Formats: sequence, structure tokens, C-alpha cells
Amino acid sequence: MKEAIDRFLPGVRSDPNGGFFIWHEWQQKSFDSTVMLPVAMKNDVLYVPGGSFYPTAGYSIDDDCSSFVPTIYRKNGMRLCFIASTPNNIWEGIRRLGQVMEQMG
Repeated sequence: MKEAIDRFLPGVRSDPNGGFFIWHEWQQKSFDSTVMLPVAMKNDVLYVPGGSFYPTAGYSIDDDCSSFVPTIYRKNGMRLCFIASTPNNIWEGIRRLGQVMEQMG
């Protein structure tokens, strides 16, 4: 999945050290992965929109873990699962996701 993301999707990703998912964010902060989801589903691609992982109000720990900061609702990310598909299906899914992203502008 990491190789397919590097090839087909712009943005920033977190490389997993374990688990079943890759977190992917577009650098364009105005991008909304929730809005894109119905279009992705029509292309047989499914992901969890990033907004699902952020409370709409509250606080979180800052990057250096020294203080609390107001939570920033990040709608430009998504969680991608790589455990339940074959490598070929993952490659094709990420390619399709890249095409959908291009369509959405």
C-alpha cells in the first residue's frame, strides 16, 4: 500500500509500525474526505474519513506532549486498511482513489 500511495496519491502519510491501517492526509487543508467518500464508493473504494477520528470540540496534547491545545478538526485525512485485501486489490484501489481525487480537484 505504501508503494501505491507514493505513486498515485499526493499528500502525507504515516508509515505504520504495526496494526492494520495507514493514515493519509492531503496537504490541501480544505480537502474534505467525507465529501469524496460517495464518489470513491461508486468506484468500489472505501475508507474511513478523517473527521471520524477528531472530536468537534475539546483538547488534545500538542506535538511535543507538553500542553493541551484546542482540538483541530481535520477533514483532509483518511484511514486506509491494508489487512483485508490482496496486494493486487490494494494497488488497484489506491489507483482508483487517486483517479477520484483528480476528479474532485
